[in-house]
Amino acid sequence: MEKPYLRLTSEPSASTVRPLPVLERWFRMLLKRHERKPQYEYVCSQLKSIRQDLLVQHMYNAFTLEVYETHARLAIQNSDMSELGVCLTCLKTLHDKGITSSTEDEFLAYRILLTLLNDDSLEINKIIATIDTPRRSDPGPVSHAVQVVHAFQEGNYHQFGQLFMSTPNLGRALIGRAAPKLRQRALQ
Repeated sequence: MEKPYLRLTSEPSASTVRPLPVLERWFRMLLKRHERKPQYEYVCSQLKSIRQDLLVQHMYNAFTLEVYETHARLAIQNSDMSELGVCLTCLKTLHDKGITSSTEDEFLAYRILLTLLNDDSLEINKIIATIDTPRRSDPGPVSHAVQVVHAFQEGNYHQFGQLFMSTPNLGRALIGRAAPKLRQRALQ
């Protein structure tokens, strides 16, 4: 079941690609193993390997979504912004294909916050422009992330601090990474 992640340079051999039941079983075992003994680098490699096997088999389903969501959360918890970006991009693709879950807004909020961290104002504006009004005004994670962006862009340090303290889910870890930039801007 365990398989190291290797970047593909050619078509994979069918004998090396694990079928869905094996991937599901290994995923559950991997998460239990990680709970007992956290080793992010190892788990990250194994999750990338699972994602690769799903991708080469063109499996876009609820399990694929769960793998990417889990990997994104672990990436946030381990300050792995590069892997988080990959996971969020793939989650957006899955959501665009109609594969959704009750946590879709959570990951859209992470995408907004990561884009803020990357100082990509143009992309933030594009993302916010695609959010419908109910989602933007609903007191959920998307609305919160949009408020964080506005507070940051306006240099409203007080509001930014208040929003930081009330951040849902794992967003606080992302906002905390933006705080030094805001402090630096305040000192200029």
